[in-house]
Amino acid sequence: MVVDSPPDFTPAVIAAVDVSSHICMVGMLDTLSLKNTKLGLETLELMGYDGSAVSLVLNRAQSQVGLNHSDVEAIVGRKPDVFVPSDRDVPRSLNEGVPVVQGKSRSQVAGAFRELATLYLGAADVNGNGNGDVPAQNGRRRRGLRIWRAG
Repeated sequence: MVVDSPPDFTPAVIAAVDVSSHICMVGMLDTLSLKNTKLGLETLELMGYDGSAVSLVLNRAQSQVGLNHSDVEAIVGRKPDVFVPSDRDVPRSLNEGVPVVQGKSRSQVAGAFRELATLYLGAADVNGNGNGDVPAQNGRRRRGLRIWRAG
C-alpha cells in the first residue's frame, strides 16, 4: 500500500508510519525542502524507525538552482537513493493519463522510477517474501510503503 501524506507528522501520519514496512521520503533541490527532509529523517530516527527501511528520493534532481548532489548529502546527512530528473514528459504524461514509464519508457525519468521500483522489489526479496511484510521492532508485522514529501 502507498500512502501519500502531508509533509508533517500529524497523528494520522504517525499512525501510518507505525504500521509501515518502508518509507520513501521525497525531497527537492531547494534548501527549504532539504531542511524539512533532514528534520523528517531525524524525527523518524527519534521515533525508532529503522533507517535502512527509509529510501530517499531527490525529485527534479537536475534542476540548475545553485545546489548540487554533494550539497544535498551535506545538508540531509545521507546520499539520496534515487535521483529523479526534471522532465517535461512528467506533466505531459499526467495530462495524457499515460504513466511516463509506459509512454516514454526510454526517458531518464522513467529509468529513475524503475530504479525506485527495483529498490522496493529488492527489499521484498531480501526479507524473504514478495508481499512487503517485515517484522516491526515491536513484534507486530508492518505492511506497505509510506511516501513522505518534504515541504
